[in-house]
Amino acid sequence: MIRVLIADDEQIIRDGLVSSIDWEGLGMELCAAARNGREALQMAREQSPDLCLVDIMMPQLNGLAFVEKLREVRPDTVIIIITGYDEFEYAQRAIKLGTLDYLLKPINEKELNDSLVRAAELIRRRQRENFSIDGMKENLQLLYPQALKLLIRTCLDGEGDPERREAFERTYGTELGTRLELLMFPRADLILSKRDGIYYTEAGLIDRILAVCGEYGKDCGDLLYADVDPDAVLVVLRAEEGAQEGERLRRKLSEETGCELVCCSGTAEGGPESLGELRAALRDRIRENERYSPVVRRVKDYIDAHFTDSSLSLHRIAGEFRLSEGHISRNFKSEMKLSYTKYIEKKRMELAARMLLDDSRIVEVAEKVGYTSQHYFCTAFKKNMGCAPSDYKKRVRHEE
Repeated sequence: MIRVLIADDEQIIRDGLVSSIDWEGLGMELCAAARNGREALQMAREQSPDLCLVDIMMPQLNGLAFVEKLREVRPDTVIIIITGYDEFEYAQRAIKLGTLDYLLKPINEKELNDSLVRAAELIRRRQRENFSIDGMKENLQLLYPQALKLLIRTCLDGEGDPERREAFERTYGTELGTRLELLMFPRADLILSKRDGIYYTEAGLIDRILAVCGEYGKDCGDLLYADVDPDAVLVVLRAEEGAQEGERLRRKLSEETGCELVCCSGTAEGGPESLGELRAALRDRIRENERYSPVVRRVKDYIDAHFTDSSLSLHRIAGEFRLSEGHISRNFKSEMKLSYTKYIEKKRMELAARMLLDDSRIVEVAEKVGYTSQHYFCTAFKKNMGCAPSDYKKRVRHEE
């Protein structure tokens, strides 16, 4: 039913409108009758009328001022002016306020009835349009997960299109970000594992990973994608500056699956469209790692993710993988052709060399790559790079 509010300071007019019109026959119902403009505004806020019949000359707030204020809270409410003032200025202002009709008192019943019929047609047409728009919006929201998955999948396949991504963002009122993190869990490393007496096969472990990602995504709006490739489980997250969502998710997966999953990861700085290039680079890294045993791959990837932590030790690594320190040390050195300590030192020196080129202070570089002592860092740097950090900076600048 169309909800109607009557606003007129004359009791006889209000009563006449209530009794003389077949409201039910028009598909309408009276929701309120006000004696002045201020009361009418309060009732409109409470009752949300679709149609208002309004007198102009009312106390406290005149009819046109009421319409102006009503437009602020209910811009689509249809207005019919009923007044005893046949003045051009009033009529002109009423037209500017978007009123449907301007009827003069004494009220002609046929004119009023015709006006109400037009109002009903207008209101119902708007309701149908709004219903259709709301339905489209609802359908779009229902399609959001599939649309997002398709967009990210296309980008991972190297077919990302900025125009397609921008259209997606406009449609759903969201931004995917320009910095995304890609996690790849190689399927070759999803070997049998046990958790609380339950054994997971590769398929079972994949299902568990995807289930945990699904739950994680509900709590974290930065998880954009999680699916299975022929050679890896792929996960994409927003990675704004300073965010650690990828590391948090890795820890969550380790807790839920009961094993330290091998994860190859990287950051796409150019937004979704750069995911394809990053995926190809990570795939090459995974293939290179396939020459190592699963245990060594796991240890190597763990070191790659944590080598900047000054507390990283063989004891900690052994605890993470539930293996003996001797077993890890022997196998790592045998396959990598250098000890785990030398490998950690190598990773730290590579990062330190890059940071020194950015004019970072030596004490800051030492701390950020995992050393608590600047002196020890400088000694290790000189042993590996052939010169002190300060001389390295000068040498590289001279060569440039």
